[in-house]
Amino acid sequence: MKRALDAALIDVGGTLWPNSWPLRATDADGRRERVSRALPGLPAATVEALVVDLIESSRFGDEARAVTTEVDVPVDAVNLVTGCLTRQSIATDGETVARVRRAMALPVHDRLRPLPGAVELLAEAHALGLRTV
Repeated sequence: MKRALDAALIDVGGTLWPNSWPLRATDADGRRERVSRALPGLPAATVEALVVDLIESSRFGDEARAVTTEVDVPVDAVNLVTGCLTRQSIATDGETVARVRRAMALPVHDRLRPLPGAVELLAEAHALGLRTV
């Protein structure tokens, strides 16, 4: 009995967009601002110490110069953020950890362009009735 394909799992990094992108000097500024909004009431010095700790604790391999999807990260994000919050004497409840994780994420809408053919690939998958995210 033949059955139609319900879904296709398409590798994002290297298929839809590049595996890595350069870090920018302004990335840290944006992170400080987002963390400050995520944790209102924290002194600026505490926000600064937390952001520096998070950045330094999350640099693996060659990530001092670029972000890449090709590095095995030895610690999961929840534990990394929890450790940094603990070192700064900040609450480590699930909601706080989630807010900090979102705040530290680098927006990529202005720096990543889909690879040639990526948009067409997704459009064809959608046209075939496959689910896309």
